[in-house]
Amino acid sequence: MQGSIPKRLTSCVNLELIDLSQNNFGGVIPSNIGNIERLRVLNLAKNKLTGSIPNEIFDASNVQILFLHSNTLTGTLPTEIGLLKAARQISLSHNSLKGTIPTELASMGSLTLLRLHQNRLFGTAPGIGHLRKEGTDSSYITDCGDPSFLLSRPLICDSCTICCNSLNQCQKNIEPVIPVEVTGYLIFATLVPLVLIGFIHIIYAAQKKGYLRMLDERNALSIYNEDSVYCLIFSNNYFAWIIYILTGAIQALMLGLFLKASDFHDTDTDWQYTMRCSASSLACDDESSRNWNGWFLFFTVTILFLGADFVDSILQMRKAVVQSNKRFLLSGLGLFFLTMLALYTSFLYNVALAASNTELIMNAVILLFINDLDEKLLNILESVAPTWIANRYIEIELNLSNNDDNQDEIERPPRFVSSRFAGIKSLTSWKEQGTSRRTSGLTMLGIIGSSVNISKHTSE
Repeated sequence: MQGSIPKRLTSCVNLELIDLSQNNFGGVIPSNIGNIERLRVLNLAKNKLTGSIPNEIFDASNVQILFLHSNTLTGTLPTEIGLLKAARQISLSHNSLKGTIPTELASMGSLTLLRLHQNRLFGTAPGIGHLRKEGTDSSYITDCGDPSFLLSRPLICDSCTICCNSLNQCQKNIEPVIPVEVTGYLIFATLVPLVLIGFIHIIYAAQKKGYLRMLDERNALSIYNEDSVYCLIFSNNYFAWIIYILTGAIQALMLGLFLKASDFHDTDTDWQYTMRCSASSLACDDESSRNWNGWFLFFTVTILFLGADFVDSILQMRKAVVQSNKRFLLSGLGLFFLTMLALYTSFLYNVALAASNTELIMNAVILLFINDLDEKLLNILESVAPTWIANRYIEIELNLSNNDDNQDEIERPPRFVSSRFAGIKSLTSWKEQGTSRRTSGLTMLGIIGSSVNISKHTSE
């Protein structure tokens, strides 16, 4: 049907439902529709209606459903909309309405659906908390997404369930109480480590009093990563400590950049808008194809990659409690923080960016590469300053051996059999040897077994 909506329609004062949707009606909305006191449903959606929304239609205070979406309505959204106290569903999306959203909507306690997206509304949307707490994902939708170049200024809506942007793309509105980057640093740098150390201390105290028996057979040399610059914290060189601190800070800052990009409301967010809230349906469709299979593979890859660092960090903190060793405490806290921050960042960034299972794995691999920078840096130091690195390993061996629980232990665990200096006659000729540092037959124990051997080795 086409033409304009006849004004004489409003003479039918007993009408309870008017549904003229999905036609080609043009012109303006008859203002005297508000005279129909029994009207409960007014559906004029998907037409070609123009002009502004007449204030008079809100005199029909018994209206429960008001659908005017998918027209070409202009003007502002009247504050008189607050007169519809019985309204349950209001949809005004896909028009050209401008201005701010009336605060009167916040007092409409019966609302279960409010769709205002794809308009030119700006400012701060009223908070309608019950829609976010009790409604569906698509119960409160506005143009609070990014980019918002079609708006004269951005629209802020904390209680919206879905935010759409100027590209007609939508996404669930995730509003953290604390910014995600602050949460990551706060939880994994302070709260969780302190709880772990307290728990370990309780277990150790119970063990000393005989209430609990837990043997610690792990040698100190087996619970740190000899392939990472983070082992330098156990040396005696101040420059090595500086390298340790700078590497940790760089990794934490790089992960912080990705955390910031995972914040839905950040100006530099990388969030992918995968939902479509079209004019043809009141439901929103999520076009993302990721599922539980993808998440399972993601966590499998991530845990396998970070698992050794996580276990070592726990063991180092335990060793710190047992031996009252400050270096093990610092090393364990730092390693735990970076490991858990990497896991947390990988998860949040995939929530924000990954739209498929393959993207889940791809993003995880990219982020886990940051966690490998400490090992790459050590490889550079081995190439640039082999003698300096060799001396640091001798210091590490001596320091950890002297502080071990079992001073009488003769053999080191298999993990440290990969001597970097095996088969080498002098430290200065270390790089010139073709023998693999990882698979040589001798152990470090054979090199530093006595001070005489060390002196002789160095002089040669």
